[in-house]
Amino acid sequence: MKDYTTIAAIEANIPRQYLIEGLNDKKLDRTQPDPTRINLKIWREVLKGAQTQVNALLAPRYPTPFVNPIPDLVTLATTVFVCEVVYRRRDTPDDKNPWFNTAEDIRKQLKAIAADPDKDGLGIETPPATKTVAATTAPSKLGKPTRNLT
Repeated sequence: MKDYTTIAAIEANIPRQYLIEGLNDKKLDRTQPDPTRINLKIWREVLKGAQTQVNALLAPRYPTPFVNPIPDLVTLATTVFVCEVVYRRRDTPDDKNPWFNTAEDIRKQLKAIAADPDKDGLGIETPPATKTVAATTAPSKLGKPTRNLT
């Protein structure tokens, strides 16, 4: 799956020191103990969580994951959700997290888009998600087609 946002987009919204504090946890990864660097394993997990949240909110209406071009609202939502998590990882309570209210507003917006097929939605020409089932069949190896198994 293509990433919905980048570390550069997050750095544009969060002070570098806060980003390092939120994405560097020696307890989770002893292979990168440098406190001046972002832990890429943690970054990948935080990004994956934000992308999963976006996909889950929009899956009732759109097939996910999204591919190129990724809708602007998907990129914005993922960026906001990552920023919210970075502050949470710094032990910032939701009432003091500068991203919490924005993230909640975007969650409501994504739910509304997914629930109402008459709304413009994401502005992409994507068919609604459908429930499909695939089946693979093969001739039985237990006997000939005309032979009864009794």
